[in-house]
Amino acid sequence: MAAAITDTENQVNLPCWDSAEVDPEANFEGVTSVFGYGSLVWKPPCDTRHIVGSQIGCIKGWARRFWQHSVDHRGTPTAPGRVATILHHTHPDMAAESTAAVDGSDDCFITAGMVYTISDIAAILPELDFREKNGYTRTVVDVYDPKDLTRKIDRAIMFETCPALPTHHHSHTYCARSEEI
Repeated sequence: MAAAITDTENQVNLPCWDSAEVDPEANFEGVTSVFGYGSLVWKPPCDTRHIVGSQIGCIKGWARRFWQHSVDHRGTPTAPGRVATILHHTHPDMAAESTAAVDGSDDCFITAGMVYTISDIAAILPELDFREKNGYTRTVVDVYDPKDLTRKIDRAIMFETCPALPTHHHSHTYCARSEEI
């Protein structure tokens, strides 16, 4: 159940999930790593005693954007902060950029980040799902070697912007002009 955060200035009730959503189509079996593309790059997903390895990795077909509002840890309901999110190149909000991929491939959408291998992934998920709660969905992605994008090096948990359509979570802001940020 989502907790409500009330924006008293605009009389808007902004829900804030208790936890990240989970992609029902993702196969989490055997996944022991987390891919970070935003704050997880410099602030690991858990206490460092649970991290048994880390390396730079890339994902294909995804684009990092500062298109996510945060009212729970980077702002307030009346002045939401901005945080990084990631969208698949097929996401409707990426339509203008996706047309740039003339051959229809996702090769122009490469995002680098950190891959953390975790000793006990199940033990850290509740805390990580809480951290990534406001509009993110936990899924699984293939991670590639940044020096050889044809070489898959891992499968990892990643948190993407809420992919639900036709309505989006209120925290997804879409593209905004810099003066609106």
